[in-house]
Amino acid sequence: MQERAGLKEQAYRDLGNSGVQLLVLYPLLALIVGMASELWEQHRWLVWREVAVTLVIGLIRHRSALALKAAPLEELPRHRKLYCLYTLALGVCWSSFNAWIIGEYGRTWTGLLSLMVTLGLVAGATSNLVSDFSVMLAYMLTMMLPGSWAMASHGDSPARLTAVMLGVYTYFLVTIGRRHSTGKFQRNRGC
Repeated sequence: MQERAGLKEQAYRDLGNSGVQLLVLYPLLALIVGMASELWEQHRWLVWREVAVTLVIGLIRHRSALALKAAPLEELPRHRKLYCLYTLALGVCWSSFNAWIIGEYGRTWTGLLSLMVTLGLVAGATSNLVSDFSVMLAYMLTMMLPGSWAMASHGDSPARLTAVMLGVYTYFLVTIGRRHSTGKFQRNRGC
């Protein structure tokens, strides 16, 4: 029963973090990264496509969050899985955009801006997804590995060093997430 109460608590937390602000977060960041960089002049269509796709997935995820809040206790696990699936879909959509930008622009202002936005998104999502370690791990790897690979593919030493630093950052976030989720699991079991 305590586990179900924890799921319901997490449902409210997810919804609280999936309001209008989060609904427009990915599209708004895509637009800002595009308009503040060379993308706007050279690949405006790609920026608009990212805005549109992340907005559609965000709307679906928002509806899923509303269903998660209203779901009876016995249906919570299914609704939570759907919510997590849409969160990962947003991650895939953003990370592919980010990896393409880094692959195209490397360590220029455009590539670094996209990389910094991704780091912020990952850091913010970690606290929200920490109750489900496997989802948090999947989200972090989905968000970080493509950009790291794209940065490393540039071949020069600073780009490779940046890719290694991204790997170290991901490792530390995973370690913190694992400790937090393990501690929470032990508290819920009364250990």
